[in-house]
Amino acid sequence: MNKSIRNILTAGALLLLSGCINDTAFHASHSLPGSKWDKRDTLSFQIDTLKLEQPLHLTTEVRTTKQYHYSFLSLIVEQRWGKGKTHRDTLVLDLKNKQDNKQTPIYLKSSDSPSIALKSQETKGEIRIWHFMKRENLPGITDVGVRITR
Repeated sequence: MNKSIRNILTAGALLLLSGCINDTAFHASHSLPGSKWDKRDTLSFQIDTLKLEQPLHLTTEVRTTKQYHYSFLSLIVEQRWGKGKTHRDTLVLDLKNKQDNKQTPIYLKSSDSPSIALKSQETKGEIRIWHFMKRENLPGITDVGVRITR
């Protein structure tokens, strides 16, 4: 099967599955052109409005291929809600497959990000993510996304 068709089918299946989850308040991802992430590329996720009905939880998602040769991925996750202060955290994703310690052809890794601390009932925000690995270009990263759940 063609690699791009397989990536499209995988992304579609993940979107269908995520649509079935009632607790999802926001979910978006960015596809990286050429399946590589440049150090200067900051991915920005604009959140129109979140209603604070209960505490919210942020998860960062990364999809890789076997061209990503590292076991870990270091990220900066920056949150800004309303006119509030910007909150920046470091996140290190362990990309090893726990069952056989090898990477599968397409691998989606989710990792809990620091909590979201909203102060009002409705809030607009922005989440920005960039990598801080030593290498300028990271081949084998196809998509990066965020999910906010209740």
